[in-house]
Amino acid sequence: MPEIAKKALLVALALPAAMVLGPSSEATTYTMVYDGDLHEQAEVVARVEVLSTSPAPGLGAPHTDHIVLVERLLKGQVSGTTVVVRVLGGVGPDGLGLEVYGAPVLAPRTRALLFLRPRGDGTYGILHLMLGAFFEAGSGDGRVALRPFDGLRELGGSSSGEPEQVRDWDRFENWLADRSRGIFRDPDYLTAAVRTPGSLYLANLLEFEKQPIRFFEFDDGEKVTWKVGRGVSKARKSFRKAIRAWNGDSATAVLLEQKGRTRNTSGFTAPDGINSIIFGDPNGEVAGTYSCFAGGVVALGGAWFFSSPALMQKIPKDKGKGKANVALEADIVVNDGAECLVSGDVKAAAQVFGHELGHTLGLGHSCDDASSGPCRTESKAEALMRAFFHDDGRGAVLGSWDRKWLDELY
Repeated sequence: MPEIAKKALLVALALPAAMVLGPSSEATTYTMVYDGDLHEQAEVVARVEVLSTSPAPGLGAPHTDHIVLVERLLKGQVSGTTVVVRVLGGVGPDGLGLEVYGAPVLAPRTRALLFLRPRGDGTYGILHLMLGAFFEAGSGDGRVALRPFDGLRELGGSSSGEPEQVRDWDRFENWLADRSRGIFRDPDYLTAAVRTPGSLYLANLLEFEKQPIRFFEFDDGEKVTWKVGRGVSKARKSFRKAIRAWNGDSATAVLLEQKGRTRNTSGFTAPDGINSIIFGDPNGEVAGTYSCFAGGVVALGGAWFFSSPALMQKIPKDKGKGKANVALEADIVVNDGAECLVSGDVKAAAQVFGHELGHTLGLGHSCDDASSGPCRTESKAEALMRAFFHDDGRGAVLGSWDRKWLDELY
């Protein structure tokens, strides 16, 4: 039987147009998708070697093109021995930068098992972003397949912080190939290997060029106003609760506001001057549709900001130290099909939205992923910004860790 809990949510911090720009830092929330469901949803599954990478031409939102050599086709058909895999994020020809934390980074000369969907432009997209990419690690008989889960957040997962099980590369590849031939069996490719953290850096704040990202409006007593797109009525209530959580820290000047609705659906195609949460993935920014039964990506969200060192601003002395990148606008794009999630449990949705609002404000994870380390203190374990979702009905509630680092920045 396939696993039941299979939801995913992603967050992207992006950069403004018409500026000297670079990539940013983000976070991702997910609950595991069963490998058999990935296989079923993908039109192409292949073992590939990455040959080259370059910015994708002529698109609104920045994308990165990867030319990959198809070494073994495990499902479906492709024309030729090489294909272009297009991934959301990167730096566009006009200098606009966007990085989706959790979106796979396909470095040249690396080998990967990819679950793909054809795009309308002749390229391929990776199914559910990071959930549809496994990278080769090790050598010889010790080769394993790993997903890029550093900095991601599990929704509804175990609170133990145990890492994802490791897959034997060859056995996993053969399991997928057999499944395409109609040979179904239980997963026989999981190993006893333990995945080690990819980084020991404790990323308490989201940074670009070693400087944090923050809104400066609060310093002048101004509000950062959000608008809610049409389509999911209960999401307004959840989003309002999430905003109230961050406004509740009286030690800072942070003041978010939910005010009105918007018909604007530009999302991450370009900054539009509106902080908005919109529904239904109107611009097709996610490869794959979310399912409350089979899982997938729930949403992309984050903040646009100036990234040029010359455009950084000094943090007021009574608020913090040093300089910061200037956040200009924030957006959240909810995937099509995710209405079943955000229209359901108001408190759970509020916790998700609250966590992601924390990232748009510039906070990282408190603990429980490879970037932030284990939860060795109660304050880290109880934080809204913990990498693991608190599946206990608490909703959007700030802990002492959240307040400490919000105070550090604001």
